[in-house]
Amino acid sequence: ARLKKVQEQSAREEEQARLHADHAKWVADQKRQLLEARVQREIARNGATNLASTSLPSGTLPGVPYSADSGFVVFWDFVSALPRHVAQCNLVYALYDGPKMRGA
Repeated sequence: ARLKKVQEQSAREEEQARLHADHAKWVADQKRQLLEARVQREIARNGATNLASTSLPSGTLPGVPYSADSGFVVFWDFVSALPRHVAQCNLVYALYDGPKMRGA
């Protein structure tokens, strides 16, 4: 009888841990979706920024040309509405090929 109670308690604790992990994942997904929606509203309000290849000072940027083995480097031009000093922030990104989103 004691062994059965211990097993039942262990099963309850495992279920609680699983439920907690599921809830934490759901909360994180909701926060990500809200942040993505906010970014989409900003893009809709301000329009997409298209930089011609000649507008970047490529001669002064560090790094090397794209390589399939090593990937590529991304330089952020600006950050909107971020306080001067922050302890943590979320970065939301999307890759576009013209108007078509290729990945996020």
